[in-house]
Amino acid sequence: MSLSRTSVLRRYAPLLGHSYPRILQNAHTPILSNHHSHRDLATKASVPSSLAQFSSTAADQLQALHEAVPFDLPWSVTIPLTSLAIRGLSLPLLYHNEVHRGRVRIAAKEQPRIQHFVRNTPGTLLQKYWTYRRLNRLTLRSAGTSSLRNFKWHLVVHLPLIISASLGMRELSSRADNGWSVTSLGWLSDLSAPDATAVLPLLTAGLWLWNLEPGATPSTKLHPVQKLPIHAGRFILRSFQVLSVVSVSVTTQLPSGLVLFWACNAMLTTGLRYILSNDGLRRRIGLLTAADLKEISAPPVMQATGKAFEQMRRELATVQRELLARFDGHRVDESLCDEVNRMLKRERMSGRIVSDLKAVVRTDETDGKKYVAVVRR
Repeated sequence: MSLSRTSVLRRYAPLLGHSYPRILQNAHTPILSNHHSHRDLATKASVPSSLAQFSSTAADQLQALHEAVPFDLPWSVTIPLTSLAIRGLSLPLLYHNEVHRGRVRIAAKEQPRIQHFVRNTPGTLLQKYWTYRRLNRLTLRSAGTSSLRNFKWHLVVHLPLIISASLGMRELSSRADNGWSVTSLGWLSDLSAPDATAVLPLLTAGLWLWNLEPGATPSTKLHPVQKLPIHAGRFILRSFQVLSVVSVSVTTQLPSGLVLFWACNAMLTTGLRYILSNDGLRRRIGLLTAADLKEISAPPVMQATGKAFEQMRRELATVQRELLARFDGHRVDESLCDEVNRMLKRERMSGRIVSDLKAVVRTDETDGKKYVAVVRR
């Protein structure tokens, strides 16, 4: 006689401590379930839901911003104004970056001397690295800047706002009551639909290519890829240029309002590049020009360092030639070291020695003999 699963649950449910209806409710579910797979599916599903929630919030904020704009402006005007407002929020930080960028270019004049000094300095590779880093930090400090101040802080404000606005506009294009479908812009009768003529995608890709090309504007010398090796800089440029061309096929399928937002942002980038690369405009807004950078001399960090090392070399030569020669033939021990220290103190008080020197007893690694070494405190 065969027993069904339902009859088994009906008979043994009281022994298990559960009521029959509660167990019967799950009678058709598998006894062995993969809990990890359900957890993974929940984790994977939470990422798109979070992105959709963020896009919906950004769309609501854009809608509220559009309704708060006076004169009942259409979306074809609100979208460029949004791009202009985002650029305006990051503009003070961009100006701050350009100010310190000019100071960094002044400090860069010391780089050949720093590299020559580090190259001819004895020591391990790690010691040379720390020497170069310390001298570079002193050079930047003497020029009135630092690596942290030269960071592109305007991108910290600009990029998140651009991404948030793009996600919000993509969400707005799918809503029926947003007003995009009744907004026209020249050849565009519906901002929520793709541009059938592909004018906006081609314009956006062309502006991206223009902004990526170093020789497109007079700002060739200011292009950030010049900080990288020449092959790496060219590879990065060509990669972004290829992506700009490929983006045409992608942007033709996107809502024209979103592509209009990207085109406006690219136009503002082109305008700012021209302003920052024109010497006359830079001088009017208080930034250093190429001619100013040529006239300003490099920070005297290496000059002061060279003088200090030269003075130290002369003093050590004097100590070795005139002072330590008095103790030839003496037994090397702590008493001799104390006598040399007293002599160095008298020479410093008399003004013949400026550096603070001291004598220490060391052992020669080759023959194991002790000797007195004069070093800086």
